Amino acid sequence: MAKKLGAVNIALGGIRSLQCWWMHLKGQLPGIKRKGFDTRFALITWQLWKERNVETQLALPLRMIKQEGDNWIVAGADHLGRLFSE
Repeated sequence: MAKKLGAVNIALGGIRSLQCWWMHLKGQLPGIKRKGFDTRFALITWQLWKERNVETQLALPLRMIKQEGDNWIVAGADHLGRLFSE
């Protein structure tokens, strides 16, 4: 996700919290992509949280992230829509 948007270094490299990693990734992106990145990051972490004990394979959560993202875009998440269209 982050590499596709232009982030160079996505490795954790000593980063100990999800919030710090999120800020690290966000800091690598051009300003125009940051707002959409926040929404996409929230979408992905929310879907993973919901599926954490339900599914052991990655394909289903990824499909659900895409479907839920489409719903968010319809609901008005314009910046997310720009990221999904890339």
